[in-house]
Amino acid sequence: MRYSLQIRNEALFELKEAFVWYEKKQKGLGKEFRSEVNSKIDKVLSNPYHYQCAFENIHEAIIKRFPYIVVYEIDDLNE
Repeated sequence: MRYSLQIRNEALFELKEAFVWYEKKQKGLGKEFRSEVNSKIDKVLSNPYHYQCAFENIHEAIIKRFPYIVVYEIDDLNE
């Protein structure tokens, strides 16, 4: 089963800021960051129960190359 995704505005803002910061550090690094995040989100959507449950129904999927974590909640009510 494939789940849908809702990203909070705060998270979008943080992702955009990180993209700009990495691009300033090295051209193309922001794009690599975005690609890593998108890849992890795709994996979460494919198998959300695979990643560690940190608290109640809150899960964490670590981005290996960059110091970020995708934090998400599974809402089975929207199936």
